[in-house]
Amino acid sequence: MLLPHLFLGGEVDFVAGLAPDAWVDHMIRRGSTFTYAPTPLARAFADEVRARPEVLRTLHSVVHSG
Repeated sequence: MLLPHLFLGGEVDFVAGLAPDAWVDHMIRRGSTFTYAPTPLARAFADEVRARPEVLRTLHSVVHSG
């Protein structure tokens, strides 16, 4: 799942321990195209993305699993 993003020049960041607002800040700064949303943070992450849609300029994929 991850390798196609890297092959096409995507920016993948794994940032442990950040609150959803800091996580989205990081992705906006870095131009991340891919992220993983663990189940406990998925709702808060989605809420933050809805509040800050500018992250969607680069974010193409979100993987979620529990």
